[in-house]
Amino acid sequence: MSFRFYHIINALSLDVALGAGILSLVIGRYLGFRVPVLVLLILVLTVWIIYTADHLMDAKSISGQASSFRHHFHQHFYRPILICFTIVMVTTVFLVTLIPPVTVFYGIPVVLGVAVYFISNRFFNLAFQKEVLIAVLYVLGVFIGPYSLSGGMIPPELTLSLVELGLMAWINLLVFGLFEIEDDKRDGMKSTVIIWGEQKSSKMIKLLLVSCFVLGLMGLVLYKQYPDFVKLQLVFLFMMGILGTLFFRRDNLAQNGLHYRYFGDGIFFMPVAYFWF
Repeated sequence: MSFRFYHIINALSLDVALGAGILSLVIGRYLGFRVPVLVLLILVLTVWIIYTADHLMDAKSISGQASSFRHHFHQHFYRPILICFTIVMVTTVFLVTLIPPVTVFYGIPVVLGVAVYFISNRFFNLAFQKEVLIAVLYVLGVFIGPYSLSGGMIPPELTLSLVELGLMAWINLLVFGLFEIEDDKRDGMKSTVIIWGEQKSSKMIKLLLVSCFVLGLMGLVLYKQYPDFVKLQLVFLFMMGILGTLFFRRDNLAQNGLHYRYFGDGIFFMPVAYFWF
């Protein structure tokens, strides 16, 4: 029953949105301050709005019943999800007027990036850059709040961590693409994995995984004098390990239905361990 419940939570991208809030909270703590609850709430709602808009458009574009649970769920509950989407969007716009203007200013590039994503993907069908754009926007989203309130002082070791986070987000999306390639083909969806093929996509994932681990180990060596950074890096390395396991053990995991998504999206909750050390 718990898996079933989480299946719905995952289909609605609620876990992705909450994971973004946790990451932003961790970045703020690393910089030595607490990100305001309102800023975190707006981030969580905005991530949910972006993902839900994407899924609703996908569900609308599929003729017949969707093959994937996520798209089928949005097809079946299209109207109530659309109503919730509208309410959340109006609420978020109102809440934005209550946060510091500097945060709104720094959020403008993210809004423009989201516009570029939807325009290029929906009107020009440039699906090859889809996963890259999502990964970049995800990192910018969790980073904007803490950065805008920090006075622009971002230590170099944190910049390295953000690069790793972007790579992990990209790897995550490509691995999901491998798991869902047949469903995406049947539903007429476009993705990097479909365009490149499984072999080329697998090589890219291996390259990204190696790059991510090298950056993580390099960070531990270069910045070992910063205990907080070491804690964060150890959490990130564990996250990378789970992504590697999902990729290299995907044939076995594929037999367990959608359980791979529980771990793939769940890794972005793991930075909360930073508060436990």
